[in-house]
Amino acid sequence: MVLDGVELAYGGGVWQGTVASRMGKVAVLIDGTSSYPDYDQVAIFRRFVLGLDPNLSKMRQQIKWGFMYKPVRIAVNNRLQLGVQFRNRLVGTQQTILF
Repeated sequence: MVLDGVELAYGGGVWQGTVASRMGKVAVLIDGTSSYPDYDQVAIFRRFVLGLDPNLSKMRQQIKWGFMYKPVRIAVNNRLQLGVQFRNRLVGTQQTILF
């Protein structure tokens, strides 16, 4: 399934895909059934992707030493909050998640 230019495939109980950003490829995770992703989560994802690079940059600025982090995963939780997980480029840790 293609959603706004993002190729999504159902596997492991979630819809998975990647979206290209100025900072590299970012994984996308959206909940749903095997026939279609969750409509509310898709709507939230679409709003975020309209300004993907500026939105990611704003979120990265919230992290101390933000230039050392790159986004690796975008996911919407069951409370309909979009979160972005960042990886430290230097040590590779993925502990920073921003909503």
